[in-house]
Amino acid sequence: MDAREKRVNEEIANLKREKAQFEDELRSEMAYEKESFLAKIESLKNRLIQGEETVKEVERKAFLSKSEFDKEKALLTQKVTFLEKSLEEVSKREKVRETSPHKQLD
Repeated sequence: MDAREKRVNEEIANLKREKAQFEDELRSEMAYEKESFLAKIESLKNRLIQGEETVKEVERKAFLSKSEFDKEKALLTQKVTFLEKSLEEVSKREKVRETSPHKQLD
């Protein structure tokens, strides 16, 4: 019985070593996976930040373009209004000239 107990104890010791080795391998694998996921998370965070910055830049440029467009539109509207009034004045002067007597030589 002593040899049998010794063999069982050796088998138990072997199983404990295998268990410890397996646990160590799992811990290492889990640590590697954790680092891998943290790196991916960091990369995605950076991409998200860059995307947000790009969106803000595009919005800023769009706002500036719209402001510039509105400014140009206002200037052109003023120019059109000025030209229309000038045309009206010229037309009025022409009508006055046409209706006024041309014979002032008498």
